[in-house]
Amino acid sequence: MTFSIDSMVTSEEVLAAFCNAGVAAEDVSSIQYRGSNHSWCVSFTSRVLKDFILEKGVVTFGNVSVFVGNTDFKTVIVKV
Repeated sequence: MTFSIDSMVTSEEVLAAFCNAGVAAEDVSSIQYRGSNHSWCVSFTSRVLKDFILEKGVVTFGNVSVFVGNTDFKTVIVKV
């Protein structure tokens, strides 16, 4: 899963944001920052967790909400 954020955040803040979204810390397998396009890439231990976050669509960093996307380019349709 990938996302971009304008503010400076640390890997610890990224982990905390996903934990607050309902994912356990041990279920995050990697967190990577891509400097070339200022985006973050987060991997999970299972597809179910990734789908769970994709269906939420948003992760919150303090008072900033960030849309998340799928690095596999899969479309998730959420019924509103």
